[in-house]
Amino acid sequence: MRYSLLLATCLISISVLAQNKKYPDRATAAQKRAMKAFAKNRLGYLVWESRRPTGLKGATYRIWMRGLDGRKLQMISGDPDNKNYSHLGPRVSPDGKHIVFGAIIWSGQMDRRVRNLWSGSYAAGPFDLWVVDVNPKTLKVGKPRELKELRKRCGTSFQDHFFEWKDNETIYVSIPAQKGIFEVNILTGKIGKQVISNLNQLGILSPSGDYILSGGSYSKVNPVNSGPAKAGGFTKLPIGGCQMRMGIENDWIVWMHHGARGGNRSWRDVSKYNLKTGKSKDLSQLYKSMPKAYKFMYFPSLSRDKTILAIGGSGPGDDHSHIWGNYEIFLFSWNPKTCDPKGKPVRFTFNDFSDYSQNKTVGYAIDRWPDIWVNNAKFKSQKVSAKAKPIKIIDNSPLKDIKSKLLTSLIRQTASKGYRGNKRFNYVLKTLEIYARDGRPGKTIRNRARSAQKILSHLKIWVYDALADAKKQEIEMPGAAYYSYKYIASLYKGHPSGKEAQARYLKLLSKPDKKKKIMAWSLYLKIKKMASGFKVPGGSEASFDDARFKKVNKRRLSMIQSTFKTLQKKYPDTRAMLETRSFVLRYAIDVPQLQAISLEVFAEVTAIITRISKPRTVDEVRPYTETFICTEYELKNTLTGKFRERTFFAVEMAMQDAKTLKAASYKIGDLIKVKLGSWEEQKHLHTLPLSDAFLDDPDIDKTRYFVFKSELKK
Repeated sequence: MRYSLLLATCLISISVLAQNKKYPDRATAAQKRAMKAFAKNRLGYLVWESRRPTGLKGATYRIWMRGLDGRKLQMISGDPDNKNYSHLGPRVSPDGKHIVFGAIIWSGQMDRRVRNLWSGSYAAGPFDLWVVDVNPKTLKVGKPRELKELRKRCGTSFQDHFFEWKDNETIYVSIPAQKGIFEVNILTGKIGKQVISNLNQLGILSPSGDYILSGGSYSKVNPVNSGPAKAGGFTKLPIGGCQMRMGIENDWIVWMHHGARGGNRSWRDVSKYNLKTGKSKDLSQLYKSMPKAYKFMYFPSLSRDKTILAIGGSGPGDDHSHIWGNYEIFLFSWNPKTCDPKGKPVRFTFNDFSDYSQNKTVGYAIDRWPDIWVNNAKFKSQKVSAKAKPIKIIDNSPLKDIKSKLLTSLIRQTASKGYRGNKRFNYVLKTLEIYARDGRPGKTIRNRARSAQKILSHLKIWVYDALADAKKQEIEMPGAAYYSYKYIASLYKGHPSGKEAQARYLKLLSKPDKKKKIMAWSLYLKIKKMASGFKVPGGSEASFDDARFKKVNKRRLSMIQSTFKTLQKKYPDTRAMLETRSFVLRYAIDVPQLQAISLEVFAEVTAIITRISKPRTVDEVRPYTETFICTEYELKNTLTGKFRERTFFAVEMAMQDAKTLKAASYKIGDLIKVKLGSWEEQKHLHTLPLSDAFLDDPDIDKTRYFVFKSELKK
C-alpha cells in the first residue's frame, strides 16, 4: 500500500510537469508587434479552447490564454490529467480574475464519427464546471478547481455556451435535471437560489438577467412556464443561425447565419440584431476584411464592453466543421454603439502542422470558442441585476397576431413534414400565447397543448409583423382592419406599434365610406360570436333539423336571424356580407333569408387529407381567415386498404368578388371534374367536413369529406 501511494504521487507530479512545460509560440516578430499595437496599452487577455499539443496522450481540448498585447501564450487547464476529458467554452469574469470552463468525457476517436458539433452526444452534456483564478496584470494562473456540486449537472444554451456571469463571483447555470436556472457562487462552489423554473428548453440567462438565450431545432422548442422569475415562450430571431452572443446592456446580439453561398460554405457571415429597435443587419464587412485563407468564420464573441469582437476563421478546404476545420482566432476592434467593426482583424493564434506530428491529422489544428477580457475604466456596467423581467413585445412579433385563433388548417400546415427543419435557430424569451380554434358553432376556443406545441415547434412560414398584416388587411377589408388595429392597440399599450394602430383605427372611423364597412364588419363579428355559443342537449345533434336543438337555441337563433337581416338590408354589397353568407351556409345555420335548396353532391371521400399549399388568392395576406379558395390538398385514399397519393382541389366560397375568381375547371379526387363558369356559379360551391375528426384532430385523420353545390332561395 505504501509503495503504491508513492508511485501514484510520482506519476501525478510528472504529469503536472508535462502539462506546464513551455509550448512553442509560432507567432512571428511582426505578428507579435501587430498584437501589441492592437492592445493600445489596454490591460486584457484572450482565452479559447484548442486541440494544439498539450503533452498529453490523445487529442483532447484544453483552455489556452494569451495577453491582449500578444505576451505569455500558455495552457491554463492542464489538470485533471485525463486523456479523454475535454475542457470547453471558457468565459472570463467581469473583473478578469476568474475563468470558468466546462468539461466532459470526450474521446478524440469519437470525432471520426461526428462530423458536426450538433450531431451525436457532443453538445448534449451534462457537463462539469471548473474554475481557474487569474492575476489580470501578470497573467499568472492558479490550479484549476472543480465546482463539485455541478458535476455532470450543467446544461448549455447552444454548443459550448454553458453559463453566463451575473457578477464577479456568481454565474447563472442551467441545470436540465431540475428544469431551471440557478445562481452558483464560484468561490464556495455552492448552488444558490433558483431564478427560472420549469425551463423545458436548454438555455441560460443573458448577462443582464433579462433574457433567456437558447438554441435548437424546431422540434426541441417548448413553451416556458412561469417560475420564480416570470417567463414566457421562446421566440425565433428574424434570421436562422447559431452561436448567439448578447451585450450586457440589452442592446445588441451578434450571431452566425447563412451567407450567399449554399451548403457548409455559406456559414461565413455574422449578423447583428438590435433588441431595442427589432432591426437586424448582415455584417458583410467582416467577411471582406478576413484574410483569404480564413474567410469561413465561426465562434463570434464580444467583450463585455463591446470594444472587441473575437472570431474564428478557417480556410475554404476545411469547410465549416467545428471539429475538423483548421480555425484560428482573430480580433476586430469594435464600435460599441453601432456594433460595427473598425479596421482590419489581427490574428492571435498560430498553429503549425509540425505541432501535430503525433496525430498526423489536420483536424487537430483547431482553435475555437474564444472569450475576451479587457480592462475598460469607462465601462461601469460590470455588475448586473439578478432579476429576470418579462420581455416586452416588440414590433417584429413572431406571429401575425400574438393571440391569433389559428384554424385547424393552419395547424395542419405547420405540422406537416415539410416544415420539420433540421436547422438550428436562436431564441429569445418572450411572453407568448397560442390558441387553436375549432371554427364551428358550439365549439369553444380552447388552448390545446398538442396544437400549441406543434405550432411553436414547427412555425416557420407565418412570421411577420401584426401591424403590417393589418395594413394589408385595410386594402381589402377596412372593417376587419379596424378591429385588428383596435386589438393591436390594446395589446401594445404605450408601445409605438400600439399608438400607430390606435391612430389608424380612429382615422378609419372618421371616413364615411370606411365607417360603413366597419359597421358591417361589427355585425358579422356579432353573428360569429352568437354562433359560437349554441348548446347541444343530450341525445340531440348539432343540427337545426333536430327539434330539441332548435328549441334550446331559439333565442340565439332569433338574434342571428335579425342581425343577418339588418346586415343584408343596410350593407348588401360589403365584404362582411359575403363572409357572413359563407359562414351561415358553411355551418347550415337556419336563416330564412339564406337557405340552400337543390343540393347536389359531387364527391364523397373517406381519406387522410393534408393541406400542401397556401390559398391562391388575394387573401394570402390573411391566411387565418375562415374560408379558403383553390386550396390544394394531398389525399391518400383508404377505401381500398392501400395508400395511393392523389391531389385534391377543395373549392370553398371565400371572400371574393367577380374580378378575383376566374372561370375554371377543378379536379376533385380522381374521378370527378367540376367545370365552373361565372362568379355566380362558383360562389356557392363548398367543401363541407362532416366529421368531428376534421375539427378535433390537427392531423385530419380519416376524414369524411363532401363536395356539393347549392343554390340560394330568391
